[in-house]
Amino acid sequence: MVHHLKRAFIFSIIINLLYYVVVPIISGMFLTHFYVPDVVNAYDNVKYLQNEVEFGVINRTNFSNILLSLLAGIGIYGLLITTIHFFKKGRP
Repeated sequence: MVHHLKRAFIFSIIINLLYYVVVPIISGMFLTHFYVPDVVNAYDNVKYLQNEVEFGVINRTNFSNILLSLLAGIGIYGLLITTIHFFKKGRP
C-alpha cells in the first residue's frame, strides 16, 4: 500500500511539473517562433495599453490549486492501476 502511495505521489508531481512548467515553456516557444509583429497597428496598441487599461490581473497559483491537482493526480494513478490490475486478472 505504501509503495503505491509513493508511486502515486511521484506520478502526480510529474503531471504537475508538466502542467505548470513544461507546457508554458513549450507554448511560449511556439508563440515566440510564430510571432509576427504588426508594425502598422503597433502605435494604436501602445496607446490603448497606456490609456485604456486600468489594472491588470496577476494569476498566481495558490496552495489549494496545487493540493487539488496533486490529489487529482493520485486519483488518476489509482484508476490506472485498478484498470491495469482488472484487465490482467480478467473479468470475474
